[in-house]
Amino acid sequence: MARFEMRALGPLRFAGPDGCERRPTTRKTAMLAAYLAIHPGKRFSREAIAGLLWGDKDEARARHSLSQALCDLKNVFGKQMVGVDFQFIWSAADAIDVDVARLATIDPACASREELELFETLYQGDFLQGFDFDQQGLSSWLMAERERLRQRLHDALSRLVESRLHTGDHDAALTAAQRILAIDSFDETAHRAIMRCHAIKGFPRRSADHFRSLEQELARELGVDPEPETCLLHKRIQERGPLAPASRTLADFAFVLEQLPYAVAVTDTHNRIVGWNHVAEDTLGFAKAEMCGRLPTAVYATGGDLPLAEQILRKAISGGRWVGDVMLTAKDGTTFPQRRIVSPLVDADGTIVGAFGHGYAA
Repeated sequence: MARFEMRALGPLRFAGPDGCERRPTTRKTAMLAAYLAIHPGKRFSREAIAGLLWGDKDEARARHSLSQALCDLKNVFGKQMVGVDFQFIWSAADAIDVDVARLATIDPACASREELELFETLYQGDFLQGFDFDQQGLSSWLMAERERLRQRLHDALSRLVESRLHTGDHDAALTAAQRILAIDSFDETAHRAIMRCHAIKGFPRRSADHFRSLEQELARELGVDPEPETCLLHKRIQERGPLAPASRTLADFAFVLEQLPYAVAVTDTHNRIVGWNHVAEDTLGFAKAEMCGRLPTAVYATGGDLPLAEQILRKAISGGRWVGDVMLTAKDGTTFPQRRIVSPLVDADGTIVGAFGHGYAA
């Protein structure tokens, strides 16, 4: 069945099943439609909605305003989107697609790169941008939702920056890091990513200018110095000039190992996948684009056990390799046992830059 669409991240927009824009006649009516759509299937009493949206009026006038708004919604959307009876109001659970709901199903901590990029694509501004009202309950809800969604965007962009740096996509990493600073201007992980991108692209002076700007802003606003890690990165860039791409050695390893005739996953030192060969794609059904940026345990039948992932990497690094039996889950849900071997990867200087894992039938 064709559905309505609502975009709540940025300026509020509604579109009908035909793709044409739908416009409620007043801001309160649009807010009512948005509030119901963000809570699909949930029944609200008329009194609760009237108090939320028209709490500045007496009860009779608030209920009258609500009735007018419901008539407007019926004219704009028809009967299929909003349900009403004598006591309750609700949005039909299967009537409208909402951008916020699409992102709600994604956990930034274990999302694939494609899922992380969905945050970047859909998040076109603050939640219900431009909708601010004097009613305390409504304002409190809007502020809380905006902060919650900003934090989710921040987490997704942070993972995305990390993934792009490791795969050498420095222009896209720079863009994502700059978006992080729009959320938290003092996030020094993002500042370091920007400095690193400028240096890798051959612009150490831009990196230095960025560091000095951060240094001045921190002193003026917070009375503190940049973090030691930020200062060390600045010093390193100024001493050495343009940086070699940090991910190049690891990318080269991944490229070579991906030629092997058995399923291979290559991870960085954060245990995120940066290499996934064609045999792994054929065996498990997940494309490389789906797996890059995720933990290797995303395909373990145990549900992506994070402590296990860290334990395996730590033992592989400390002991030279890790060997153990795991149960893998393919994209179609089938499971099969495998004897897994994880070994560390080192660069020409002997620095550990990641690990690679392969296996055979247990």
